[in-house]
Amino acid sequence: MQLHCKYTVIHEMNSHGKLEAICTDDWKNGFLLKIVGLYNPPNNMLDLERIAGISSHRNTIILVDFNAHSIRWGYSNTSATGKAVEELLDNASLIKFTSRPTFKTFIFLL
Repeated sequence: MQLHCKYTVIHEMNSHGKLEAICTDDWKNGFLLKIVGLYNPPNNMLDLERIAGISSHRNTIILVDFNAHSIRWGYSNTSATGKAVEELLDNASLIKFTSRPTFKTFIFLL
């Protein structure tokens, strides 16, 4: 039983977009698990179309640093990026995991 992985850079930060995204396709015993890592730098508006199109695979874990403030996850204000993330979460079929509701770090499964 071996684990096989394939690593892909989806998007690198450049003058046309600051979002960084990587993906690994991990297979074990014929089961595929995708792990996607996203980083959105502070004060950068999200490209939600790019994020939504990253993976439509059922078994996907998405780890994200959105740099998005929202009162919904404990900040005292909601930024434009925070509002965009709220809308993404409200309209996507994601499962959110967190150990305590006061944490500002969450894990979402697609």
